[in-house]
Amino acid sequence: MLGLHPGRDFDDYAAAALTGRADTLATLVSGHLLDVQDGRYRMHDLLRTYARELVAPSESDEATARLIDHYVYTASLAMDVAVEYEKDRRPKITPPESPTPTFADVAEATAWLEAERANLIAIAPHASARQVGQLSAILHRYLDNGAYYHEAQLLHAYAARIAEPDAKGAILCNLGVIFWRLDRPREALDRYLQALDTGDRSVAVRALNNIGLVDEHLGNYEEALSRFARAAEVADEVGDRPGRARALDNLGNVTEYLGRYDEALRHKQKALDIAREIGDVVGEASTLNNLGNVYERIADHRTALAHYQRALDIGRRIGHAEIEGHALDNAGSAYRHIGDHAKAEDHHRRAIDLAREAGNNYLLARALNNFGETLRHQGDRSAAADAYREALAIASSLRELLVQARAHDGIAHCSVDPADARAHWQQALDIYRQLNAPEAAAVAAALRG
Repeated sequence: MLGLHPGRDFDDYAAAALTGRADTLATLVSGHLLDVQDGRYRMHDLLRTYARELVAPSESDEATARLIDHYVYTASLAMDVAVEYEKDRRPKITPPESPTPTFADVAEATAWLEAERANLIAIAPHASARQVGQLSAILHRYLDNGAYYHEAQLLHAYAARIAEPDAKGAILCNLGVIFWRLDRPREALDRYLQALDTGDRSVAVRALNNIGLVDEHLGNYEEALSRFARAAEVADEVGDRPGRARALDNLGNVTEYLGRYDEALRHKQKALDIAREIGDVVGEASTLNNLGNVYERIADHRTALAHYQRALDIGRRIGHAEIEGHALDNAGSAYRHIGDHAKAEDHHRRAIDLAREAGNNYLLARALNNFGETLRHQGDRSAAADAYREALAIASSLRELLVQARAHDGIAHCSVDPADARAHWQQALDIYRQLNAPEAAAVAAALRG
């Protein structure tokens, strides 16, 4: 039976689910039929193939079903500990007949998810449409927080193809999020619109929020404001407090970009209050980062830094790579404004390293711009220009207009050629004016000399 396991290794509990008994592993290890290391068992490939051939089809189906039941249920147990605040938003799973582990804390739950990640993806093609939909819902936050975008795309795309109607909207949103993380906004938007078209009110808030994010990314700020406002309304109607908090935070981001800082602070503070009330630590950390950005805009850099440091603490505690990266980068900017250039450079470098490792190109472009700013203020215009140019190349490939404009402005400040500087300032000004961004005034002044 053990040869039926689709992954490369497994633990005692998975073995018990497959075989219906937990006392066979020691015998197989002593007979050199299994290798064991750190509580994980592995069967040689040839032996695995032979073992599969010995199992009757009916027995194979029953054993595989037991294994899938075990993994889906145990994954739900682990996520209920690792991301407790979303417990009520995930499907309730019936316990299997075989024994399952228990998790005392977030560290234990996360360790199990890390060890079993490949197996949880590998079982999907063997599971029913209902179970694959459950896996998509259960694992979405873990895969997203950990930046396991390739595995997430495989799981959610497969789930979307075979999904039951009542689960399809949520799965499409999950897939859209991953396309967004992979810097494929058009594909993300397509999935969000499909999710909205399902008519599932419980999905509508999330879809509207995410569609608004695509509008924001493309510089369509008025459309984004409309989407976020509608998301907040629907969230109120269906009682989705996490969705309302995200909509308010998103409204705060766009009003910040438009220079409406008092309004941005009001939206973001309301979002932060809701996130804390419901225990949404991801929402709390994200909003802390975004609140810090507004305080930076109004030159309250120490308050901004305090917000970034709290966001960084949360990001590290829950293992959320994107939040950690943005908090590091933002803190670097705050340290620069305070005058601590050594800490600023260190934080930007760590954000850049994390962004490269996670494959998060938006974070990378943004961090490179901020790194360039710090280098420029230290007098290293050549290295700063290199950072700005790399940021510009990445932002251009993403069509990330605000990041492009900042890179053009930075390159202009570093240029020793007046004509080159003017060309980059003009490109920055064109973008800022297109977006109705407040930075346009400073760039126009630079062009006037």
